[in-house]
Amino acid sequence: MVGCGMIPPSESEARQVLQDDLGEKIVVLEFEKTDGQSIEVFGVKGYNFKFEGKVRVDSTYMDALKPYLSNDDPQKGVQADKYFSQISMVYDQISGRHWISDKAGTITPVNGTISFSRSENGWTGHVATAMNP
Repeated sequence: MVGCGMIPPSESEARQVLQDDLGEKIVVLEFEKTDGQSIEVFGVKGYNFKFEGKVRVDSTYMDALKPYLSNDDPQKGVQADKYFSQISMVYDQISGRHWISDKAGTITPVNGTISFSRSENGWTGHVATAMNP
């Protein structure tokens, strides 16, 4: 129980937040709570959920770029530039998380913190930190 009889977010809720954050090309294989802490900031109740686990990277840089690369269509070069920008943006969002791999099927350990806030409708979470140890 978390202060005032509040039940903390479940392990399955936290795992789903991580999976949603990583997207469909990265699969959470193992997920385990390692610690947790209830918090209150400006009257908003929250919970920091620490975890560790393993993820599998199902896509590589080249797999992602193949549809955009072609010497015989100049428009594909423009699409590739846009896609490189998207990769950079995604990588910036998950900085320190080396999820985009050069080998599909790579399994890597992960640990981090998911921060939850509590509303009348329940817990809402986002990945605060996640990295390869």
